[in-house]
Amino acid sequence: MFPQDGGRVLSGSSDNSVRVWDANIRPTSSWSVPPDGHHNEVNLVQYLPGDRCIVSRSTDRVVRSWDPQTRQTSKPHDVPMGFSKEQSCMAFSSDGVVVSGSTTGAIEICSNKPIYFRMKNVDRGGISVLAWSTNGDYVASGSGGEFQLWNSRTGQGIFDQHINLANRITSIGFSPNNKYIAATSGNSMTVWDIEDWEMNQSILEGHTQLTTSSSFSPDNELIASGSEDTTVRVWNFQTRETAFGPFKGHAAAVTSVTFSPDGARVASASKDRRVHLWDLRSQDMLFKILEGHTGAVLSVAFSYSGTHIVSGSSDSAIRIWDVQDHATTSKPGIALYL
Repeated sequence: MFPQDGGRVLSGSSDNSVRVWDANIRPTSSWSVPPDGHHNEVNLVQYLPGDRCIVSRSTDRVVRSWDPQTRQTSKPHDVPMGFSKEQSCMAFSSDGVVVSGSTTGAIEICSNKPIYFRMKNVDRGGISVLAWSTNGDYVASGSGGEFQLWNSRTGQGIFDQHINLANRITSIGFSPNNKYIAATSGNSMTVWDIEDWEMNQSILEGHTQLTTSSSFSPDNELIASGSEDTTVRVWNFQTRETAFGPFKGHAAAVTSVTFSPDGARVASASKDRRVHLWDLRSQDMLFKILEGHTGAVLSVAFSYSGTHIVSGSSDSAIRIWDVQDHATTSKPGIALYL
């Protein structure tokens, strides 16, 4: 994840650490794991506005708050602790408000006045997916195949209804303008218009195996999807047709997709240890292949400038790629450990 200035990268890793990376240096080694970090895999990291604070969550349900300058940790502010033992997932809004889900189906938004609500039908694993809208007005939750959208101010379900998809929901995401929401499930993806919930629903079908991730374009016109069928597709969700692709080239499941800030390119991460960069303006489409990870690449994101890509892998490394000169600017990089 990139902070707003684009100069540093925050990552959480299966090596139990939280790291801040300087994207402007080209180091050759990585520091050792600090003794006071997380004791399990870190599965959620985020900068708060102005980079004043970093929040992180690990699989042992421990949430930490960090000062990025002093690297000191303390009990985070406004973190829901009502069902910490049953906590199954968590998400942070752009202004740092926490929403937490539990194995029992309970959801808590921790603000000045905490809000509690509950999904009606809960899978055995509890709440598995949570997402905030960009403007903070909505929270989306998923459990098994059930999907619900909530008013984050009141905790009320939107239109007092819920959606039940045929397969387990693997990801949820909002469009930048907060008008649309997408959920990947099974071999397909469903996109809803939040303002016209019942009438405007687009089911996008074409992948032949599990759809794992999605990303809206910056102009809210297109949506990219990645799948275990090793392909990437870019959809016009209004016409329900594939606009670009399927892009073929990965040798294993695609785990993450993301649009560049200008909407001209899509980056995809894969278990084949590679990051592919697809240029939507070119006939060739496959613009670059970024190689260097020794494990499955699990996440990928563009810098705000669009000139660099950060990737995270099961090899516990974070790499920053200069997508202009095809070089990696971090191998895997000196980590400013928190």
